[in-house]
Amino acid sequence: MRYSIATAGGLRLISQFTIAALAVISLSAPAQTDPEPTAIVNAAATLPMIRQQGKDWVVNGEPIRLRGLNLGNWLQLEFWMMGQAMSTSQGPINDQCTLEAALDSRFGYAERERLMDIFRDSWMTDRDWDRIADLGFNAVRLPFPHNLIEDENNPYTLRPDAWEYLDRAIAEAAERGIYTILDLHGAAGSQGWEHHSGCEGRNWYWDGGNGQPASHYQDRTAWLWDMIASRYAGNSNVAAYGLLNEPWGTDGQTLANNLTSLYHTVRAKDPEHIIIMHGHNATGIDFFNPPGNDVAYEMHFYPGIFGWRDNDDPTQVHLDWLFCNSDSGGGTCDWDATINGRQVPFLIGEFQPWTELDANGGEITRKTYDIYNGLGWAATAWSYKTASPTAHNGDPNNGWPWGLITNTSGFNPINIDTASLPQIEAWFGQFATQSLSTHGDIAYWMDYQPTAGSGTIEGEHFRWHSGAAMEVTTDPQGGDFNAAYLDTGDWMVYRVNVPQAGNYRFEYRIASPNGGQVSASIHNGTPFSSTHIPATGGWQNWQTVSGPTVYLNSGEQDLSLYVSGGGWNLNFWRLVAQ
Repeated sequence: MRYSIATAGGLRLISQFTIAALAVISLSAPAQTDPEPTAIVNAAATLPMIRQQGKDWVVNGEPIRLRGLNLGNWLQLEFWMMGQAMSTSQGPINDQCTLEAALDSRFGYAERERLMDIFRDSWMTDRDWDRIADLGFNAVRLPFPHNLIEDENNPYTLRPDAWEYLDRAIAEAAERGIYTILDLHGAAGSQGWEHHSGCEGRNWYWDGGNGQPASHYQDRTAWLWDMIASRYAGNSNVAAYGLLNEPWGTDGQTLANNLTSLYHTVRAKDPEHIIIMHGHNATGIDFFNPPGNDVAYEMHFYPGIFGWRDNDDPTQVHLDWLFCNSDSGGGTCDWDATINGRQVPFLIGEFQPWTELDANGGEITRKTYDIYNGLGWAATAWSYKTASPTAHNGDPNNGWPWGLITNTSGFNPINIDTASLPQIEAWFGQFATQSLSTHGDIAYWMDYQPTAGSGTIEGEHFRWHSGAAMEVTTDPQGGDFNAAYLDTGDWMVYRVNVPQAGNYRFEYRIASPNGGQVSASIHNGTPFSSTHIPATGGWQNWQTVSGPTVYLNSGEQDLSLYVSGGGWNLNFWRLVAQ
């Protein structure tokens, strides 16, 4: 039996106050009765508060489909995201602790922090925020280290500038209609052995270290979240609190207990914001008992990478994962069943759908967001931007890196131990002005909306479906993919913009060994008429056939294609003005 899922294809999420209404997939969500907060701390109430309702993230009682990007390497540095271009005389710098120690030893703590501010002020500027908004995203996940807020030399003490960058990020995002998910990426002591927790190889958060028990680092993290919750309680521009990123230095039960304790710390100061409980890399969310009806779970899915069939064709791996094919080892369907059973929101906090897919990356990226959003999940890809000394030529189909945005002008590596202070200042400051390029295919597909009378309506860009899948096509008339495995009883729904009311003729680009039949209709309406699908001689032998001519009103229409006789593939279809 095939699994049925809903997707959100065909609707671009624009960065305006109206995103909550525009991003809605469910048209019959229960009414929301909770009042909006009357007091907003530290920021104007430019965006309505996001709340939990069953498995949905909701705004004013209606589901909102959050699709966004991580702001990696801004506040929490990851040096591979700059092409491993920074080093000391001992070798490459792999984590933020090493860079900070090198700067401290040469210039002292205060000068180190001044230099770090130069980098922070350069990596993200107005042009970066504008690019995120122009691409139609409505959420950012903001990774940050504990010592951005806590004075690392005086534990349990706020830095004098503790809130500068979080406040700035939240305000810049909200100004563009974008929510912020706060993500504690590097806790005191590091919550794992990986470099991205701030200090590679430590795991003191769970094991203790540097003469302190694990409880010392966990207590400081509880204090930190107490401060954060006090600061942002009532701030509706914050979507949620991510308590710990990838906290995998322990077992699932210990993790669940710790995050539950942090949950109660936050709730003592902030009764509203959704609190995100990060699952375990080995056991998922099995150990969690929700402490309340105001939590979400988070996982990171990297099909084709990090051992997820990373020796297979990456496009096929993504398709198997998204459409729950037998080789996927589970896929979205299993997670959908889990989340439906728990009835709590879900965040795919990190995923990477483009870097290994070359020409297919743009469309797979759009489809990944659509499927995750269609299941009700929030989704933030890793990452917004990467840079490298060698730069990139801007061709989206030529080995595109992990950043949706990347640099097209190169730069020289730097040795922090030998470079002069002006050289370090200039190196950190270069990121504000370097030439950048956006992955063009992703920009195109994220903006793609089927339109009557203009161009083709890609068969695989259904908004909802039952039983359909997608595969790579060889149709000489173009398109990277086609809708596939269409059996009797399957259906697909497309949101189509009709610029002008009038008569339109259906045309279908199909392939079928034995023929079949398709019925078109306004979604949930009476079918216009059925169209015979001829036998074309094979699953990739393509032919264009004409269907009925119908009258359509202007505006967005949800149009259904019902497989009344199965056994065919669909590359694209058209609505030709008559």
